[in-house]
Amino acid sequence: MILPSRAEGLPLTLVEAQAHGLPIVASDIKYGPRDVVTDGKDGFLVESRNVDQLADRIIDLLSDPKKLAAFSENAIRIVGTTPQMQSGKTGCRSLRMLKRTVKFPKESRSTHDLLFKPIY
Repeated sequence: MILPSRAEGLPLTLVEAQAHGLPIVASDIKYGPRDVVTDGKDGFLVESRNVDQLADRIIDLLSDPKKLAAFSENAIRIVGTTPQMQSGKTGCRSLRMLKRTVKFPKESRSTHDLLFKPIY
């Protein structure tokens, strides 16, 4: 998930992305992304308006499958440990229902596989 915003409140899209195991690359702006992303653990925070740094972080993640998989696992773990997600608030019920109804290939064990291996 890439969020190169100049201004945000609390971007729920980042929390939703984490719940799906997506690593995040977001601008480190005054409010929002820093409250969700743990830089270097489940995503990257980059200087606002620094397009080169944004591109470097995206390339870094996409060129390192192990890091991508680790960030993905960390994102799911972090979101799964919040009281809101454990209690079924903030859309978690919908995510659980989606996970029960959508069938992924058995060989797909990580978000990396789901992102980079086509599902037919």
